[in-house]
Amino acid sequence: MKVRFGMSEMMVVFATALLWHSVVGASCIFGLAVFAAFCRWAVEFSEKSKQAEASKQALQTLNEQAGELGSALGVMFGGAKKQNGNMH
Repeated sequence: MKVRFGMSEMMVVFATALLWHSVVGASCIFGLAVFAAFCRWAVEFSEKSKQAEASKQALQTLNEQAGELGSALGVMFGGAKKQNGNMH
């Protein structure tokens, strides 16, 4: 887990300092900080899920291509054995 000290965290610190002067202002800033942190989390979660889906798709494509290569090699080498068998 990454520990970061970004804009949302700075806003929470500012809201705490502002709490001595204005409870309403501090509450508004704290709410905005929570909303910003949630948005950041949602974007990061979306990126991770897209990356996982892309790697899953790449693995599926690689497996399909390996299967096609195996069948092509099987046909190629299977045909060579039949030719050698017919010559004797």
